[in-house]
Amino acid sequence: MEKKLVEERGWLTNKEFMDAVAIGKLMPGLLMITIAFMGYKIGGVWGALLGTLGLFFPSFITVLIVTRLSFKFKESALLQSMFNGINTDVVGLLLGASILDTFSIVIVVPSFIIVALSKKIDLSFS
Repeated sequence: MEKKLVEERGWLTNKEFMDAVAIGKLMPGLLMITIAFMGYKIGGVWGALLGTLGLFFPSFITVLIVTRLSFKFKESALLQSMFNGINTDVVGLLLGASILDTFSIVIVVPSFIIVALSKKIDLSFS
């Protein structure tokens, strides 16, 4: 991305590109913040808006299509098997990521304990 935006097109200076990446790393959503910042530097508010839409729109359309198809074919044994496999994969990936990332465990475990001990939130899942 740096080569394309800085060297080839000259839309950003190297410092602007590095600033965008640094700002993105300080906030949640590195890619979204970085793209919005670069879009703003290149095309102002419209550039930021179009960059952000360009990031989210393809995923949004994909989810929309898959959702409509899943309702249409919800009785399909093949589709149900696919979703069961996907669900299993997602749980495994989340567990794998949290086990491998000590920092996440250090944050998640105390946070869960605090929430579980809180009388304001019902964690009965019923």
